Amino acid sequence: MTTIAVPLDPDFAPECVECGSLDLDRRYVEHFDVNVRWACKEKLPEKYALLTKTEARQDYLLTEEELTVVGNFKWGSLDAMDAEYARREDDKVKRKETKFKKKLAQLRNATRTSLWAEQEEAHVHDFKPDEDKEGFDVCEGCGMQVEVNIIEL
Repeated sequence: MTTIAVPLDPDFAPECVECGSLDLDRRYVEHFDVNVRWACKEKLPEKYALLTKTEARQDYLLTEEELTVVGNFKWGSLDAMDAEYARREDDKVKRKETKFKKKLAQLRNATRTSLWAEQEEAHVHDFKPDEDKEGFDVCEGCGMQVEVNIIEL
């Protein structure tokens, strides 16, 4: 990728072809050699919109060979284009593995038994009638409440 050096003298600086502004979208300048400002690009999407490979194939009835010529222009050769594709696929696999390992580590941390607080002895509930609520019993040890239904025969 090349960087664009902006001249210090505004008379020699590149200007937007639409409005004459010096504030250009540097990606369009670097990749497409088009001097256009971001706002002008957004105002005129029919003129500055980009196409995906599928859209180019469908809209302009291009064949895979014709698209390969465009790819060769960008990457230099089919081998370089294949190498870039392989690199991107490898990166995608690495990102998925990293995400999986991170989720697995979170799951392991959440379920690690050493983090559970062990109780010294099993708690046995000792329920007594609740003085504040009629029909409820309260455990004196932990405060658990249970509703008591008295069925008279």
